[in-house]
Amino acid sequence: MKLKNIITKQRGIIVFIAKQKIHLLLIVLLGEILLFFILGKLYYEDRKEAFSQRAESVFKEVLLQQLQEDSFEGYIYSSEKKQQMVEYPDTVYITDENGKHGYRLDKEKSRKNITSDIRLRFLHSTYLYEHPLSLDSLYEKYQQHLKQQNLSATFALQLWVSDKNENITSCIYPDTFSLKDCMPEFDITAGYRCELEIKGFFNLSFFNVIGNSLMYGLFYWLIVIIVDIALFFRKKEYKDIIAQTTVHTYQLDQDIIFDADQRMLVVYKNKISMLPQTAILLRYFLNAPDYILKDEEIKKIFWSDKSNNEPRLHNAISRLRRVFKTVSSIEVLRLENNGYQLQIRRNEL
Repeated sequence: MKLKNIITKQRGIIVFIAKQKIHLLLIVLLGEILLFFILGKLYYEDRKEAFSQRAESVFKEVLLQQLQEDSFEGYIYSSEKKQQMVEYPDTVYITDENGKHGYRLDKEKSRKNITSDIRLRFLHSTYLYEHPLSLDSLYEKYQQHLKQQNLSATFALQLWVSDKNENITSCIYPDTFSLKDCMPEFDITAGYRCELEIKGFFNLSFFNVIGNSLMYGLFYWLIVIIVDIALFFRKKEYKDIIAQTTVHTYQLDQDIIFDADQRMLVVYKNKISMLPQTAILLRYFLNAPDYILKDEEIKKIFWSDKSNNEPRLHNAISRLRRVFKTVSSIEVLRLENNGYQLQIRRNEL
């Protein structure tokens, strides 16, 4: 009855420890999942910003190529006679066959102009007057350049044009694109009066922004999870089998208990009786560092005389090995021809 109570108590301890480890593992996994989503969110925002910058840079390149297709000349007058704008003027002036005309200049639009060079702005205005911009053609060129840069997304271009009388017309291409809840990724103006304004709207999905990085992230995260589980449930060699009680009971594995006083090994529910010498030898092994006993140490335990005790030693080891014949996780190994080790491979919960 006493042994049965001890076994029940030890099993309860094992179950408690296993539950504690599982709870700790769940906390670690939840923390890693939370960290994964936080880092993913930050990475997504960073990639989205980088995508917008690259998309704007590519569009500026395409628009400049369009505006510089032909060579042309023009004349320019402004409130400040400078080639490069240091400060944006409030009013710009253009002289044509009908005389000199002044136009109020929106400073914010001027800041967004594709160039800050006054001469080029005027040349752009002249070009746009002679060659009205084709939005669908510009869209196709822009789409080709995006593909060359591996920037894939659904997008639309919206165009505003102000004529010399400051009448504004606008259009969007493709006209099937919905601007609902959609913010422009770039806003660019062109011309001396900033009379042309183009906004680029992108319908960016999560996969457009992240791309293959999502698969790599999930792959590395799964590796971390597998490593965590392996670390938590790895098998260990335990030096301290169990705290000895007054009845000298040792737990060798989950369902393997050695009662030194009763000279009994309990394997699951099976009881194996031992000879007194075998029980004493096993107890010495369990109390020895790393469960190692030298030949001379074993001889001193049982035989005080110094006669030829090799056959006795081998017989004692053989009897101990027979006790563990049906226990695959425990065996007695020979070490360097001068000692033995009790090797215990624990099946940890």
